[in-house]
Amino acid sequence: MNIRTEPKPPCPLCGSWMVLCRPLPHQSYTPFWGCSEFPGCRGKRDIDSDGLPIIDEISEVENGQ
Repeated sequence: MNIRTEPKPPCPLCGSWMVLCRPLPHQSYTPFWGCSEFPGCRGKRDIDSDGLPIIDEISEVENGQ
């Protein structure tokens, strides 16, 4: 899967830019976008099959984003 790294998505919790988190060869998790303010903020976005961040507009509206 080709992951699109630009433009960087905003964090759904605090609005900061996110960083792409990829597993090392011995790790088994799938890549995801994590908040650049971690550990202060634990915002996360999963990546869809097209390599784009998954943005759930409904939950962001509910959170005041």
